[in-house]
Amino acid sequence: NGALAEGETNQTSYNIETSEFTLSNPSDREDEDGDVTQTFAGWKSGETISNTITLPNTSDMGNKTLEAVWVNVDPTVYTITYELNDGILSESNPTSFTKNTETFTLNNPSKTGYTFKGWSGTDLDGEENLIVSVQKGTKKDLSFEANYTANTYTVKFDKNGGEGSIDDQTFTYDIKQKLTANTFTKLGYTFAGWNTLANGTGTAYSNQEEVKNILTDGEITLYAQWTPNNYEIQFIGNHSDVTGSMSNLNMVYDTATSLPIVGYSVDNYSFNGWNTESNGSGTSYENGAQVNNLATNGV
Repeated sequence: NGALAEGETNQTSYNIETSEFTLSNPSDREDEDGDVTQTFAGWKSGETISNTITLPNTSDMGNKTLEAVWVNVDPTVYTITYELNDGILSESNPTSFTKNTETFTLNNPSKTGYTFKGWSGTDLDGEENLIVSVQKGTKKDLSFEANYTANTYTVKFDKNGGEGSIDDQTFTYDIKQKLTANTFTKLGYTFAGWNTLANGTGTAYSNQEEVKNILTDGEITLYAQWTPNNYEIQFIGNHSDVTGSMSNLNMVYDTATSLPIVGYSVDNYSFNGWNTESNGSGTSYENGAQVNNLATNGV
C-alpha cells in the first residue's frame, strides 16, 4: 500500500561520483477492496514538492530527507434513482451514497387511493419488497420503483324513509363504475337521487351515475332523496242542476292544505260537504276542511 513496485528500491546514499539516478515513486494507496484512497503527489524536500527527484544534484549536494506527500481520494459516489409512480414521500430517500455510507433503509411512499405494495429494482426479486436496505459497502448505482395496489371501498345504500333493500356495492379506486339502480320506494314520493347526507346537503349523485373515487378506502353511505309528488283535487258539483264552477286544487304530498269554500250551488239544496264517492259512501270532508294525502299522485 503506497509501496514501490515489486523489485524496485530507492538508493539510500550517494556521493558526487554516483551515477545519476531518478527515484522511483510509490504506487497509489488502496483499501482492502482495492479502491484508491490516496494518490502520490510528490517528494517533499523542505518547502519544495516534486514528482521527479534526480540525484546527485551537483548544485545541491548533501544529506536529503525526502517525505512522500499523499493526496486523499474521495470514495466513488454512486447514485440511486426512484420511480414513485405518482406516490409521495413524507421523508425523502438518499439519492447518492459511497461504499462507506452506513446501511440505510428506504422510506416507503404513499399514494392516494392505493396501498404500497413494495419496491422492485436493482437486486430485488419481484414487487413485494416492503423493507429495502442499502448495505454499507455497496459499490454500484441503484434504481428502485414503487408498486401499489388500488384500494377497494364499499358503498352502502340507505332508503332514508323509504321501503326496500339494496345490497352493498364494492368499488376499486380509479375505476369508473355505475351506482346500483335504485329499487327503493316511498309512498307519495318520487326518487330524486342519492346524497352523502340524509338531509341532502352533502354530495349528490344521480340514479345509476357512473362514479369514480368517492372514497380512498373504507365505506360510505348514500341516502335516498325523495321529492313529494304533486296531485290535484277535482271538485264535481254532483247534481244535474248545479251552477257555479271550481278549479282543481294543486296539492303536494305530505303538505296539508285547506279545501276551498264551495263554489257550487243548487236551488233548494244546502251544501253538506264533500265525499270521495258521488253517493256519499266514501270519505267525507267538511267545507274548507284541511286535508292531506288524499292521493299519491295524479288527480
